[in-house]
Amino acid sequence: TAVGSGTATINVRGHAFESDPVIVERKIKLIAPPKLGLTVLDPPMVKSVTGRYEPYPVAVQAIVSNDGGDVATDTWAELAPGNGIELAPGESSRRYIGKLAPGTEVLVRWSVVSSGGVGSTGFKILTGCNENKVISGSNAIQWPDLPRQIRSVSAPVTERPGWYQVDIDLVNLPEASQLALRVTFDSDTELLAVQRGGFMVQDGKVLSWLREPVMEGNAVLLEATRSTATGKQFENFATVWVRRKSGGNGPLAMQSAVLRLLDPSGKPVPVTAVSENKDQ
Repeated sequence: TAVGSGTATINVRGHAFESDPVIVERKIKLIAPPKLGLTVLDPPMVKSVTGRYEPYPVAVQAIVSNDGGDVATDTWAELAPGNGIELAPGESSRRYIGKLAPGTEVLVRWSVVSSGGVGSTGFKILTGCNENKVISGSNAIQWPDLPRQIRSVSAPVTERPGWYQVDIDLVNLPEASQLALRVTFDSDTELLAVQRGGFMVQDGKVLSWLREPVMEGNAVLLEATRSTATGKQFENFATVWVRRKSGGNGPLAMQSAVLRLLDPSGKPVPVTAVSENKDQ
């Protein structure tokens, strides 16, 4: 037996009675098995820039190396996010590296997003191959505290006197998956149309409202649900067009109230509803 790589010499000595001994010498090249190494790199510092995460999504990286003497086969790496972190939309958790020659290394990378919460949220990266046991390393992302809002912003439609466009956006609510919102206008407001936003698109399909939005008195109720969180820092929920029956383009009286905001597990998500008038 031997540890490490190098060259070993084996001598075989044989003899028979009444004859000189015969010595056979052979050299054998010894190759150490592969030995995986893993270095989990520090993620970038996430800052709050004008009320948003920067950078976002966040890059998580690690270096997988072969520090042994033989080739590692079927090498892979996998990201295991902790609470507060999710893979960005379209990302998969496993990276297939394949053969990894001795003395070489590979950089593996994932994009992750926040699933809510503030402060340190950890993650683990694992790697393995056919010849080695699985090894792992960990690190953490520090999420700053940001304003968490459902923001309704109204603006007059310039070519249509008395018409208003109201954009309803989710700000810093990446874990949101169920929302019921009531938007109340002044008494002479008429609902014209409602358009579903990116919140209502999941896996390339446009989702339906839980019930079709209609004006009840001077308020419209918007209810929608999706099976997964959006994972996005900024997402449009809906765009509403209304008309003031009395005409005129003065500031639109409007108030939003969140009736329900849940994450995919059904846990309530803290949020503030904000209403603004733009260019009025």
